Amino acid sequence: MSSATGSPSRTSDEAPAEYVVEQFDTTVPDGAVDALAQRIESIVGELRDRATSDDRLEELLRGQPGPDQLHRNDTTEGGDPEPFTQRQIIEPLFDELAYPDFTTEATTLSDEQRQKAAYLFSLREFDAIESSRLLVEAEPLNKRLDQQSHGLGQVKDWLDTYSFDADFGFATDGVRWVLIKHDRERYQYDTLAEIDLQPIFVAAFENHTGRRESPEEWLDDTTTLLLERFIRAFGFENFVAVASEAKHKIDDSKSAATAEFYDQYVRRVFGVLE
Repeated sequence: MSSATGSPSRTSDEAPAEYVVEQFDTTVPDGAVDALAQRIESIVGELRDRATSDDRLEELLRGQPGPDQLHRNDTTEGGDPEPFTQRQIIEPLFDELAYPDFTTEATTLSDEQRQKAAYLFSLREFDAIESSRLLVEAEPLNKRLDQQSHGLGQVKDWLDTYSFDADFGFATDGVRWVLIKHDRERYQYDTLAEIDLQPIFVAAFENHTGRRESPEEWLDDTTTLLLERFIRAFGFENFVAVASEAKHKIDDSKSAATAEFYDQYVRRVFGVLE
């Protein structure tokens, strides 16, 4: 039957899902928020030393993906903006979030179609995680992540090939982070977390160029909550917890959504209330 006769054109489990990290068993250790805030302020300090000017750095930190993308002439070293972003922002955050050693420019297992991931983290020691690897695509600061051949599009291509033996990946420009899972049973990608740290970087810049207060003084309730969400989503121990539970949570959520969808459909079409 077609949707024109009243039946659904597609069920809820056919649509990519989005989940909040609060659905998973994650934690924020004591002192982790302040430590992360201090690390971000340190990152901002390093960026100030390497940017052509504070004004240009502020434009970048306050800017939007796409129009305000980092270019080689924005830094005193004049190098490629992608490795600059990796070295100055992404890798210090990996360190703060307790990520293990990584492989850079990792290639696929297949010789037929060679692809390179910016970062590869092994997950083989975690028996509860079905994926053997976590893949990360790094982009220059303020480069759009929602592109077909870059950012999330690149991550999806990697996960789709099977040759990386990976079901999880995320894309980041250092400020914006998006974690996805490949649902191979439904041939779709589920967004597990999406965090934009721009308010934190702007606040850290304002503090670093101004009063230089402690995190307890320059963080407010909103930025504190944002850092907590980031730790819950992208702290490595929390990622392991999310990845371990992801399939079970997603299956339960989609089963419940599908059941609710058809329950509403039956009530609407047949007038069945019980």
